Amino acid sequence: MKNLILIVVTLFLASITLVIYGEAYNFGDMIAFNRKIRCSCKSFTYKHYAIYVGSMNLTGKLENQDIFHLTGPLKGRKLSTCIFSELAKEGDHKLDNYLDELWKKNGTEIDVPGIKKRIEEKYRHCGIWLPLTNNCEHIATYVRYGLSVSLQCGTSAAKMVSNPKVKKEILDTIKETLNVPTCESSCSLSRGDKSS
Repeated sequence: MKNLILIVVTLFLASITLVIYGEAYNFGDMIAFNRKIRCSCKSFTYKHYAIYVGSMNLTGKLENQDIFHLTGPLKGRKLSTCIFSELAKEGDHKLDNYLDELWKKNGTEIDVPGIKKRIEEKYRHCGIWLPLTNNCEHIATYVRYGLSVSLQCGTSAAKMVSNPKVKKEILDTIKETLNVPTCESSCSLSRGDKSS
């Protein structure tokens, strides 16, 4: 009985360790990191996004690097770029493949060779980091789905991001599927209007 308990506890601890260190992710998964900027009057929230690459052999990736992402401004380097780095150094994180449901609904599969190709295309060639129109979420969704979208769902940044490369019909379908509030409903809620 003691051996059985020891085995169960060991397996439980191993499963916690796997989740904490990201080993539960699959190649191409989008990982979200909740971020907060404290201002004098209130906090501004946003999500940083990365793509999990695990141990996949990719050009420019070192053995200990397991994520791919667009960074913001870098000291001593150009303004921004897409690089590989270590998940363990990024803080709390969670799986956020938020467009998977829509993709499956439309009969589209996640294209792993396409993900690898898009990582190699974007490695050190993401363009300038622009928080509203070319941010880490735009890059992560492009790499995973082939569609550059940023919604910043559930954050302060949601009101600011823009998707100039996405057709309005596609964006509306995505927002409807995800139950993202429309601008009109957000405005009426902020004015205190009651929905009928």
